[in-house]
Amino acid sequence: MDTTNEFSNIITPPDFVASREHTVTLIDPEMGEIEDLALLLKTSKDTFNVYVYRSEMNEEDWLQEVIAKSSSVIVNTVNNDMSHYKDLLAAKNQNVWYYGPKNFLMNRNRIEKPIDYFVAYSQ
Repeated sequence: MDTTNEFSNIITPPDFVASREHTVTLIDPEMGEIEDLALLLKTSKDTFNVYVYRSEMNEEDWLQEVIAKSSSVIVNTVNNDMSHYKDLLAAKNQNVWYYGPKNFLMNRNRIEKPIDYFVAYSQ
């Protein structure tokens, strides 16, 4: 019996999904960005597990766990109470993409919006 997942998942705290799909964590995306991404994922030939975390969720342990499970992390560098942590993540250049008001010269993985990562991955 084929048990492959044929659809993408958008996951928020406190949930986890046990599957082998390409896993990405989004930190502090805007609601419109999540809606745009959901539309893209609905029609994409690729399937993803997308963990979404916003600073007001106050689930730092969950966030640490999903980052550890993720192939990639996408960080919105908008200023908030998590900015120091997000800046540390965005300063890394391996498997971390970022967008927003800040620029990190040591990380060339800059995108304009989260959907850009998924479009590039699917090409």
